[in-house]
Amino acid sequence: MNKFMRPFFIFCLLFVCLYNSNTLSAQCYFDDLLPEEQQSLIDLYNATDGDNWIDNYGWLDTNVPVEDWIGINVGVDCHIIGIDLTYNGLSGTIPDLNLPNLEYLYLSSNQLSGNIPNFTNLSNLQNLSLRVNQLSGNIPDFTNLPNLLSLDIYYNQLSGNISNFTNLPNLQELSLNDNQLSGNIPNFTNLPNLQELSLGTNQLSGNIPNFTNLPNLKNLYLYNNQLSGNIPNFTNLPNLWKLSLNDNQLSGNIPDFTNLPNLQVLSLGTNQLSGNIPNFNNLPNLQYLYLGNNQLSGNIPDFTNLPNLGVLDISENQLSGNIPDFTNLPDLQNLSIINNQLSGNIPNFTNLPNLQHFISTITN
Repeated sequence: MNKFMRPFFIFCLLFVCLYNSNTLSAQCYFDDLLPEEQQSLIDLYNATDGDNWIDNYGWLDTNVPVEDWIGINVGVDCHIIGIDLTYNGLSGTIPDLNLPNLEYLYLSSNQLSGNIPNFTNLSNLQNLSLRVNQLSGNIPDFTNLPNLLSLDIYYNQLSGNISNFTNLPNLQELSLNDNQLSGNIPNFTNLPNLQELSLGTNQLSGNIPNFTNLPNLKNLYLYNNQLSGNIPNFTNLPNLWKLSLNDNQLSGNIPDFTNLPNLQVLSLGTNQLSGNIPNFNNLPNLQYLYLGNNQLSGNIPDFTNLPNLGVLDISENQLSGNIPDFTNLPDLQNLSIINNQLSGNIPNFTNLPNLQHFISTITN
């Protein structure tokens, strides 16, 4: 090719590419949507007082491309694939939308009330977030959402029992904390991909399941309920990072959690646990250990094999004997052993260069 023609050829090639790109991404207007999608958007706007949203730009205006409507994401084929109206002043109830291509629905941090629909016609939904509203009633089992990855509906006024969610095999995150849920915790036998389970601050009772069928679980939050019985050893949760069971009515001895080598946070405070504190030899990654306000007795272990421990709270128990110098805890920053039955001298902790807060009492 002539060297003088090459720039012209490149210019023409770029022009054709840009033209085709613009043609493929043609704008979609309200009239281009399927009738059920049109009706769903109308229903959502009217049911949630759209005229008084913080921002309702474009909504129901047939002259504005739908992809320019606030909170709307449109696919290349003019189907609605996403709605995000978080922090937008929505009030009223959530209609049962018919958007078969919708992949995410975010209506969090509004003033929505009433029941949660079962969303029968959102078969492709992957992420559902309705947290921080005033929603009430029972939680649906979402039978027709087989592709759901995350279900985030915490900080509402939901009540009743928790479903086993048998038909959500792909679910990775289940956050139902800070509601008014009651009854026993299901074993969630058909959620093999679940990584986070958050049920804290409810009114749940009964024993804690062993969660045998949740091998990928990383974070387990069951704090501030009315759970009782012994703590399982969670033998089948080798990937667990955080275990928070504080503020319940749990009793018995503390397991040594031999099969949880990745555990970083262990919070068991404010229960009715008794017996000796394990040395936790198989938890080398543990960073936070809260066992305060129980009925634990015996000597304080030196926790030789917890080199990453930064917070240790064993206050408000019945521990006795001398205080270890915790030579092998170089990262320890906060140490609370107040209100026990400890004796002897307080170590100078010369090997704890990062120690910032130390609270103790010694019985003479």
